[in-house]
Amino acid sequence: MRNRIAKAGMAATLFFCAWTVAGAAHAVECGATEESGVWVNPNAALKSLSRLEIKTTCTAGHHGWRVRALVRCIRTECTWGYAKGVRRPDGALAALFETFSADRLVRMSVDRDVMHVAVVNAFRSAQPNSVARYVFERQYDE
Repeated sequence: MRNRIAKAGMAATLFFCAWTVAGAAHAVECGATEESGVWVNPNAALKSLSRLEIKTTCTAGHHGWRVRALVRCIRTECTWGYAKGVRRPDGALAALFETFSADRLVRMSVDRDVMHVAVVNAFRSAQPNSVARYVFERQYDE
């Protein structure tokens, strides 16, 4: 009887160790993606998208994204807040920002150190919906 209990305990320990090592391997495989980091629009006009901050998360070996969108205001940047990023079938990253005046779908695709961004604005007022396109540059820490 003791042998069976000891063997069961050893099997449970081995399973836990193997599961922990497998989890660690997933964490290593699930590193930052090409979108991760801070992206700036060098030509941002007033009330246009000026910066995107993208953080990559990893849960159970799967990527997740947290996107913060900022808009150029008169003296500083204003924020649309944070939104969950989702990988689209075409490979682009998308995030939906629900602001006071509109729902804004931001589509982001990276080509080396350039990010192509399209914003679809679905306004809550009678204002017609619109699409804005931007080219962002990766911001490097200095």
